Amino acid sequence: MRSAASQHAGAKKPLRRAVLFCHGFMGSPRQFAWLLPVAARCGYEAFTVTLPGHEADAAAFFASDDRQWLQELEMRLDAVREDYDRIVLVGHSMGGLLEVLSATSNPDRIQAVVALAFPLKIRMTWRAMRQNVQALSPEREGEDTAVACLREWSGVRGLNVWNALRALPNSLRLLRVVRRARAALSSLSVPLTIVQSGKDELVPPSALRLVQRLLPKAQAVLLPESGHVRYSEADQRLAADALMHVLLEGAPDT
Repeated sequence: MRSAASQHAGAKKPLRRAVLFCHGFMGSPRQFAWLLPVAARCGYEAFTVTLPGHEADAAAFFASDDRQWLQELEMRLDAVREDYDRIVLVGHSMGGLLEVLSATSNPDRIQAVVALAFPLKIRMTWRAMRQNVQALSPEREGEDTAVACLREWSGVRGLNVWNALRALPNSLRLLRVVRRARAALSSLSVPLTIVQSGKDELVPPSALRLVQRLLPKAQAVLLPESGHVRYSEADQRLAADALMHVLLEGAPDT
């Protein structure tokens, strides 16, 4: 008969699972308030990344760059790897690009990547420019809900119409992140799910077609009513269901 100690030693250790959320360019972890409960319902611990220059003043943002952003994500991911066996990466916009780069260079323990508003291509529409300018101004009654979302989720304090041009170098660095993710995508070895908005002001439909050409096995979920930052209630449910599907599908003991 096996001793209690040997039985305990032979018992299967429960897997520890985590979701690491990464916000986008000039965004904040507040973008994921509606998705964090999904992780808990599926038995995953939820963590967020705050990129350098974000949740800070404009001067700190102007002083940050794409190398620091990726380094912070990778440091945070390495810390989660120490305690968790399965990790799902969830990123919005630039956060998804950074997570693809990180998962490509080191896929260890990464179960899947879920990218919302994945900007493998970027277009600047008049609607997007108008919304961003309006978001720099104080709140107005009856304003576009997308403008309110931009202001609420902004991770850069003190940005205004007078200093906004100083963000141009980091906008160019964002384009460098896009190019790097585009070059790396075909080498991604972990499952990728794209959750793309049908009315995205910044990401054209051709971005999703490019993803599907570079990585045909990638899964796609379309949110027909939503833009780059504003998600309708119906589309929030679609995105939550998509994340839940990834979390439960990848759990070996479910």
